[in-house]
Amino acid sequence: MILLTGTLTGNVTISFPAAIGGTWVVYDKTSGSFTVTINTVSAGTSLTTLQGYPGLIASDGSNIFYPDITNIFAILASNLPQYISSNVLIGSAIALSTGNPANVTSISLTPGYWDVQGAICYTAPSDTNLDYGLVWVSTTSNTFPTMPNSGGSTSYIWADGNLVDPSVSVCTGLLRLSVSTTTTVYLSTSANFNTDSLSAFGFLSARQVI
Repeated sequence: MILLTGTLTGNVTISFPAAIGGTWVVYDKTSGSFTVTINTVSAGTSLTTLQGYPGLIASDGSNIFYPDITNIFAILASNLPQYISSNVLIGSAIALSTGNPANVTSISLTPGYWDVQGAICYTAPSDTNLDYGLVWVSTTSNTFPTMPNSGGSTSYIWADGNLVDPSVSVCTGLLRLSVSTTTTVYLSTSANFNTDSLSAFGFLSARQVI
């Protein structure tokens, strides 16, 4: 989202990093008339936010620019922070091998800053004992993270002798990512268990940070 930010004590001149599309209502201070003839503010155009009017109101000295109310909501909606998620249910649980890393799911993030977090649940036959392990989010597939993984990992110890309960989840930490190209993020786990088999399912989400 592009915001023209000013202060309450004076005007601030800014330069647009890229062209701003959409219809702008323009008020000509000389003639006192409104027009809607400007449809794009070009990259590099310098505008000054008006004192006491921060946000999407600006002036180039001769004209005052307002977003067209008929289009501003569509413009803002197209620039809202993204939310991306992947949900793997118990019926699609991923089989694990004791002590080895495995991906449970993944999502693709576009360039920007993201907060990423996930949760893992386990399912197994009644005679499987789950001991301890690790859950994490990272941009590397099927690979143990280098701890502490910028906060994006959690170690767990299952109560000794307890059987697997699929209604219990283990949450990862929150990982802040900055990506410059489209990047895949993985929700992964490694568990130590014995006697029989173990599978993992879970949820991975990412919210873009503006």
